[in-house]
Amino acid sequence: MENLKKALKNFFRGKYSREEYFSIQNEFDKEQADEDFLFELEQQWDAITDEPVEGFHKQTIWNSVSSKLEFRQSGTGKTVHFFALLQRAAAILFIPLAIGFLIYFYATNSTEQEAAWAEIICPPGVRTQFHLPDGSTGVLNSESTLKYAVNFNSNRIVHLQGEAYFEVVKDKKHPFDVVTGAITVQVLGTSFSVLAYPDQDREKVVLKTGSVRVLDDNNQAVASLLPDQQFVLEKTERKYFTERVNAAALVSWIDGKLVIQNERFEDLAVRLSRWYHVEIEIKDQKLKDYKYYGTFENESLDDVLRLIALTAPIKYKEVDRKKLADGTFSNRKIVLEIDERRMSDF
Repeated sequence: MENLKKALKNFFRGKYSREEYFSIQNEFDKEQADEDFLFELEQQWDAITDEPVEGFHKQTIWNSVSSKLEFRQSGTGKTVHFFALLQRAAAILFIPLAIGFLIYFYATNSTEQEAAWAEIICPPGVRTQFHLPDGSTGVLNSESTLKYAVNFNSNRIVHLQGEAYFEVVKDKKHPFDVVTGAITVQVLGTSFSVLAYPDQDREKVVLKTGSVRVLDDNNQAVASLLPDQQFVLEKTERKYFTERVNAAALVSWIDGKLVIQNERFEDLAVRLSRWYHVEIEIKDQKLKDYKYYGTFENESLDDVLRLIALTAPIKYKEVDRKKLADGTFSNRKIVLEIDERRMSDF
């Protein structure tokens, strides 16, 4: 119980490990609540909020944690916390793969109008399913954020940082727009994915069904996609192209599959870092440019590294984790380098 107590404390502080995340998730998956767990959960709850919860119950508390909202009013500097108000947030969230996210509810006042926004945040190393107010659904990938207006049914615009898969409900009167830092994807009703991490040089759109139109940051149409096509924007050079792909394979990350198709190791390292919430360093430029194929389904990081080392001329080592000043440990770090002795075998 001491380990679980520590895990709960770290979770509410936002500094939980992957092991602690799974230990808490396992408790919520149990049909019969553990009394000791409920007691510790109540203690941590009381430590972060003054809001009373009558008839303390595991599901009540979970719903409240999941739907914690912050309401900020412009000009007042006042923050009011609301709990157990998920249905009023204009979004219903289902999270079988992640419990460590917050929804922020922002509001700003002016003399003419009041605008409210909801934001879904997916933490590192997990994936989060979401349902939007119009019935559209999707999945956020690790370290991604989705923001949209609460009056969404009449304003179907979402702002994305990271990677997301969408299945959009058709509404001819209200097109659905996905806005990133460099492009806008316009649809009526379709299924597609968008990759747009701010720290990556490429933004991508993969179309699975239907059709989409891609606009640049000047709101000019630059591409129209059909199923099994991918749009790629190279942000630095401001170049773009469209290519044929296997869309089902490229969006299979939503089902826990990591599909690698002729991908540079430098790009693969970034994906593995986000997928497993681990730091990966590549020592050799030659290895950064090496291209790799492979598919991994629900594999641990250790298994993925072993399989890659078997099928590519690389070797890897893990750096010892260091204890930090606050008592936590540094993130896991893996170093990859070329195995020159095996180069001729590939």
